[in-house]
Amino acid sequence: MLTTGNFGLKKPEGTDTVNIEDLNSNMDILDVEVEKKVDKVDNKGLSSNDYTNAEKVKLTNVEENANNYVHPSAHSADMITESSTKKLMTVDERTKLAGIEQGATNYQHPSTHPAGMITEDSAHRFVSDTEKSKLAGVQSGANNYQHPTSHPASMITQDSIHRFMSDAEKNTWNSKADQNTWRPISDSLSSTNNAVSASSNAVRLVNNKILNVQLPTGSIISYASSNTPSGYFECNGATVSRSTYSQLFSVIGTTYGGGNGSSTFNLPDLRGYFVRGWDHGRGVDSGRGIGSTQSDSFKEHKHEIENIKTAGVDQTGSFKVYEIEGGYDIETTSVGGSETRPKNIALKYIIKY
Repeated sequence: MLTTGNFGLKKPEGTDTVNIEDLNSNMDILDVEVEKKVDKVDNKGLSSNDYTNAEKVKLTNVEENANNYVHPSAHSADMITESSTKKLMTVDERTKLAGIEQGATNYQHPSTHPAGMITEDSAHRFVSDTEKSKLAGVQSGANNYQHPTSHPASMITQDSIHRFMSDAEKNTWNSKADQNTWRPISDSLSSTNNAVSASSNAVRLVNNKILNVQLPTGSIISYASSNTPSGYFECNGATVSRSTYSQLFSVIGTTYGGGNGSSTFNLPDLRGYFVRGWDHGRGVDSGRGIGSTQSDSFKEHKHEIENIKTAGVDQTGSFKVYEIEGGYDIETTSVGGSETRPKNIALKYIIKY
């Protein structure tokens, strides 16, 4: 006799003999199994054995109407967790994106630009057609030009104030320069029987130029005018700049006064003074340095009166000559001016700077 797969119930076939014991056995088995399945939970109609414990825990935590959940249409930004590849966008960034046109990523830069859109600066300038023509005419390597150290005289163009001097003219000039005596050009002009005519003003200007060439800086000369010629100062003790007149300062320094002690110095003051040659070890006027002054002086001397004779009438009425012996101090009448001086003429002393 066959049996069922789950509970082992007997399944009689047509040739099997069925007795009451077999039927009871099947009934007993079903009763036991049904007992297991019909222990119902109140109000649910289910057996407590229909679910596992884990499934029962899950179902216990499910809220009422959980199957009616509706997902919200929006979420607040702070509930979103950003990552390195997924970032929220700020308002400014959204504004920038809003200003970008569709297809901007496909931008193709033009191959040329009009000159008007280029802004020039001090280091980047356009060149005109004229300038381009000039550049086109510049030979390669022109910036490597080496200027020659000398030029032939033939390439120099002379003009009215720039002339070459021949060897003969140089020799003539040098021979005149070697003479110990200097003669003003006015003498030369007057000795040519009026072959060369020049005004007195022109002659004076030429003489002044020759003086400027021949006299060294620091030379003092007397000048017959109240004006001061170019290249000279009046010897009046004035304060002048050490830097502007550095050549003169290198000659006289602070001998005649240190100015402000740093940037100026004083000129000699020869107004009202005679000039005396520096003794310089001769012994005639010893003990003096260059630029020192002396006050008025009269060489020491005396006047002696040994015997004074006088005439008179004695007690008898006779005329007699009397002689007074011995020396006596006798004060004479004052004569003369406020100083001792020779005859003189007033000229202005000037110094070359």
